[in-house]
Amino acid sequence: MWLSWCLSSALVAGQVVGAETLPTVNPAPRIVPVQVTQPGLPTDLPKEEEPAPASGDKQLLMELLDGTRFGQRLDRNGIVIKGLTNGNFTASTAQRSNLPMAMNYQANQFLLEQNALIIEKAIDSSSDEFNWGFKSYNILPGSDYRFTLSNNLADSQLRMNNGLPNTYGVDPTEFYVQGYLPGLQTDVKVGRFVTILCNETIDPTGNRLVSRALTFMNNPFTNSGAIATTK
Repeated sequence: MWLSWCLSSALVAGQVVGAETLPTVNPAPRIVPVQVTQPGLPTDLPKEEEPAPASGDKQLLMELLDGTRFGQRLDRNGIVIKGLTNGNFTASTAQRSNLPMAMNYQANQFLLEQNALIIEKAIDSSSDEFNWGFKSYNILPGSDYRFTLSNNLADSQLRMNNGLPNTYGVDPTEFYVQGYLPGLQTDVKVGRFVTILCNETIDPTGNRLVSRALTFMNNPFTNSGAIATTK
């Protein structure tokens, strides 16, 4: 045993201890993204012009004026000019008159109820600033005038046919100015305007039927004065 230990010590003492040289490892190169630019191209390209709003919601008269100097002036000021023609033929067992039915009161006869010219500038009730508008609705001419006329406003037409009304006449049905007060969320009309008492109206495009209800005929068709509406 002592012999084995002596031999092992001698072998260990006889070995030469040297530093082991390890290979040097270089760090991986850092990858930097390269920004590629194409020479000769401008950096600020002009924005494409937005297409003009479609004019499909305009009626015939405004379509005809579209693009003209007058039409552009109307558009800038928010003014719309339009019109309508309304007629009917009512078959009836009555000989001449369907009264007390209003508007289409003639039996078995074609009636040109309205040739109306409408000029209006609507208010903007969503604005935070005061704005104003107006409306003019005129029957020029039509058989409806005999129902819509106000007292002492061209009502002599109701007596011009030997004390009876002419079949056709004119009536300035609506003419008012309107202002919107954003602080009060209120719009005010001053002038002559269609009554708010019924669910039917003088404008035939706002009704479901050609004929009118008896409740409509026995109410005032228009009011003159001032009215304020608050949301």
